[in-house]
Amino acid sequence: MKSIDIQEQKRYNRKELKEKFNTDEERTISIIKKLKELNILKTVKHTDKQLEMRDLLDEDIEIVDEEEGSSDHLYVFTFVGIILVNRLVIRCYPKYLEDIENDKEIDEKLRVIIKVLQIYNRRKEQIVNLYINKDKNKGFNLLAATVYLMNDYYENGIYTNEQKTIETNGNGEIDWNKTIDKTYPVIKDGKPYYFELQTRKRIIDDYDFFKRLHEIILTKCSKDIKEADLMNILGLSELYLSDGDLDQLGEKDYILKRLNDEKHEQYNTRKLELLSVMEAYISHEGTIQNIDNFSVFGTNSFNLVWEKVCGQVLRNQLYTPIKDLKLPQKGRKEYGDCDDELISIIEKPFWKNNDNIGKPSEATLIPDMIAVGEVAGEFEFDIFDAKYYNTFIDANGAKGQPGVESIVKQYVYQMAFRDFIEKSGIDQNKVNNCFIMPMDGIGEDNYVKKEGSVEMSMFNIDNNIKVRKIQANRIFKYYIQGIKMNIEEMLLSDD
Repeated sequence: MKSIDIQEQKRYNRKELKEKFNTDEERTISIIKKLKELNILKTVKHTDKQLEMRDLLDEDIEIVDEEEGSSDHLYVFTFVGIILVNRLVIRCYPKYLEDIENDKEIDEKLRVIIKVLQIYNRRKEQIVNLYINKDKNKGFNLLAATVYLMNDYYENGIYTNEQKTIETNGNGEIDWNKTIDKTYPVIKDGKPYYFELQTRKRIIDDYDFFKRLHEIILTKCSKDIKEADLMNILGLSELYLSDGDLDQLGEKDYILKRLNDEKHEQYNTRKLELLSVMEAYISHEGTIQNIDNFSVFGTNSFNLVWEKVCGQVLRNQLYTPIKDLKLPQKGRKEYGDCDDELISIIEKPFWKNNDNIGKPSEATLIPDMIAVGEVAGEFEFDIFDAKYYNTFIDANGAKGQPGVESIVKQYVYQMAFRDFIEKSGIDQNKVNNCFIMPMDGIGEDNYVKKEGSVEMSMFNIDNNIKVRKIQANRIFKYYIQGIKMNIEEMLLSDD
């Protein structure tokens, strides 16, 4: 299979895509239509301004009839991850990776991102998303199913059904109830002694139908991933567990019936999920190299992944009980018995009728991250907003920056906590408001960059909103390993 590299949010013309896909015009149009149908590809007008952009605004998106040609338009991928289509492997890397030099560098960074996506999806959803759209008769996501099956095997092993039996004087755990019921003790000094112990024994049937089925499917999955040259980038290892094939177990309908019957016999959550994925895999039997197959592993909402990663690594305390926060003595005295979460401090809108009767709304402002604690001997209150932008600030202003509404919200968050900060005894000069944005790089030094700041004096708040860029690869590895980042690493001291 042919692999091509695409940068998220970069503008491409039709000719460039045709050359990358290495297909004729008809097939190029077919691929483009499919990508647009699945919200992976968007179209914008062909202008010099668009060619310079690395972010996509909703108002820029154009509806285009691909059959009529598109010389006046550009194409934008809004996806990070792997796409398999028309025997192509499309590797979509994030927009902040500007200067990729070779395939090896893309592999290294995408492998980390894929691992982040696997963890993110596992925490977000309890079952793998097997379908690209809601119609289960179309759009089966074979790549997602394959990755799930292989990762499940690495974590849990092969599917087995154990037979539990009882034997006399075996090596297993003693079943005292059966020992007392079925054997006679020898009484000595008023104490019973049992010479025939009933022990539990577990037997795994190596010829079990579902064990063999699981081994055949895994071997087939591994072969597909290897032939697509995706082992490394997906962080998988080759598996060879069986030299059999599905036909040896029976026709498709028979296998599906056995799987359905087994699901009704099982109560174990992992087994039920695994059986469901194997059932879907058999129902949509094929290989990822089929010319008409379309599979994806990734996301077109990488901004949400960035927010989640930053929140976990930077110890988001928004939902921490206030009494558990590390506050100055004044704050401990004021809030030491407060079980409410920190987010409860933010006021909720109060709706009332003409008789002045009503109640608060359930919804309120929700910052991305709040961190409260002691840094270099002084207490800080830090308000972070993870922004998935390529922002550059120089003497001429900013490019690729968040909108005004994002700036306004950050100031309002600070205003919402102003009373709490004062009652807690935290110096207002130690309140930091900060946008966090990703940047490229994998080195150990200078992994956080002071990009600048933004201010709106109308809010009458002395603290500017700082802009910090952090090496995405580093924070992703922290997320994978469960490492927390110290706030002082964010270089929030005055610029």
